[in-house]
Amino acid sequence: VLRDVTDLRTLDDAMDFLSRHMTDHRTILVLEPLRRALAERPTWIAWEQVPAVQGIWDACADILRLHGYWVDTGTISSEQYGVPQTRKRAILVAHRERPVTLPAPTHSRYYPRTPTKMDEGVLPWVSMADALGWTDADRVGFPRRADSEDSVTIGGVDYRARDLRSADRPAQAVTEK
Repeated sequence: VLRDVTDLRTLDDAMDFLSRHMTDHRTILVLEPLRRALAERPTWIAWEQVPAVQGIWDACADILRLHGYWVDTGTISSEQYGVPQTRKRAILVAHRERPVTLPAPTHSRYYPRTPTKMDEGVLPWVSMADALGWTDADRVGFPRRADSEDSVTIGGVDYRARDLRSADRPAQAVTEK
């Protein structure tokens, strides 16, 4: 459905086409940057969002190309760019005057099963402890009140230890789980 966008020359055509082919009512919010970009024609465009929008942004990229932009899209892992968190993000970058590409990773990917493994030619990933000036003994996560013997006390309250991990790694991303 989103393959042929060659007839979508106007903002109204593009928005109408995309909104008719979206099955999630929240999708119209993801299309707002496209509406603004086509209306305002900025030189640079950079969008980031949850990975589920990648297909929509690929279609938006086709529309932006029809309007004279150079565009690149893809999914990146945030820890590969110095962010102390493991989170995937859909990315779209565009420029009106010259070709663009997604940035090359500056830091290693985080390998949860082998955290000491590092990619060659880039910096190590950044831990939460490094980013916040904490010690490796500090813990991060999204703890719930303790429901078993295996607990951690924080500020006088017992929390489930399994919900926390050492701050010597990138933090986990919040997910719908």
